[in-house]
Amino acid sequence: MPQEVTLPRHHTDRRTVTDATINLVHQYRPIDMPTARWDAIREYVNDTTVRFLPHTAESRVKVQRTIAVYVDWAHHTVERDLTDEDLLDPELVVYFVANALPGMSKSTCQQYRAVLLRVVDRLLPERRRLLNVRSFGKNPAIVPFTSAELRLVLRWPMEQGTPYKRHAAACLVHFMLGAGLRHSELIDLVREDVVEDDRGVVVTVRAGRNPRVVPVLGVHEDAVVVLAGCVAPGAHIYRADQSARGVSATSAWVQTSLRPCLGRGFNPHRARSTWIVGHLDRGVSASALIVAAGLTSFTGLQRYAPHVTTVPVEQVRRELSVLELDRRKSAAWWVESAEYRHARNSQAQIRARQREQFRQGVS
Repeated sequence: MPQEVTLPRHHTDRRTVTDATINLVHQYRPIDMPTARWDAIREYVNDTTVRFLPHTAESRVKVQRTIAVYVDWAHHTVERDLTDEDLLDPELVVYFVANALPGMSKSTCQQYRAVLLRVVDRLLPERRRLLNVRSFGKNPAIVPFTSAELRLVLRWPMEQGTPYKRHAAACLVHFMLGAGLRHSELIDLVREDVVEDDRGVVVTVRAGRNPRVVPVLGVHEDAVVVLAGCVAPGAHIYRADQSARGVSATSAWVQTSLRPCLGRGFNPHRARSTWIVGHLDRGVSASALIVAAGLTSFTGLQRYAPHVTTVPVEQVRRELSVLELDRRKSAAWWVESAEYRHARNSQAQIRARQREQFRQGVS
């Protein structure tokens, strides 16, 4: 029988946190966490710990250790940004405790869950809700956009009030849906990172943990080229006038300055999920997608599996049969691909007019 987990009631009881305690927070370092991983999350973990300590009677070490383990997993494994909006998610907390603490006793897991749900309750009270134990096994991958939502998302940039905002919104849509970029990767792109050749358009990702070159989906190629061409050589493509390139600042600007997308702020995680699941549905190999998505292992793709379209049994038998050539690797496919590219390039004048129309809207 499923049980319900009710987050503690929000209250105003507070304890005083001394300067000495705050100094200890900033001196803390997990002994079993690699230095590079800790350096990436240290500032957010310390800040969250200091903000939460006045609301709990738990020890500083226990609180900070619990937050550090959770944030390390959420940021490095499921690729959440280091913001309250992304990390203080009760459902993600429940999934983390149920699936990411192997070998820990039931009581230890319960303590982790209790502390983290209190953090959510105190620091982001609007997220308070009832959670059902059935959801413990729920995969935390963000649900991709539906076809109907995708049509609205693609129109969203042109609903913004100024060319500057239209350009920024278009960058979010086309670089994330077209190349699967994370927000942290988009904000560091410069004009020269977008290259068009006779095989299509590629984006070179230099920032973040996994530098790489990503081919852009054909339907987004023109927009990506235009958006890069709107800024000066060497300039950042996304909000070129901003000196502060942090994810927190840019995420806040999107939420407060751009018109809502699907009734709320634009969700970069749903855009990236749409890109990844779309490639899996189209039959792109997991090995190739891991590289293009900037992942480090098959585990990173596993959480998207529930959203992949179910393949009919006959197709499974056909594709796994050693007696049948994989059409994607056959010579016929490469000829067909070359013919498609030739036909597409022959429409250069039409595409040029389309690019100019788009450029006028975002510059």
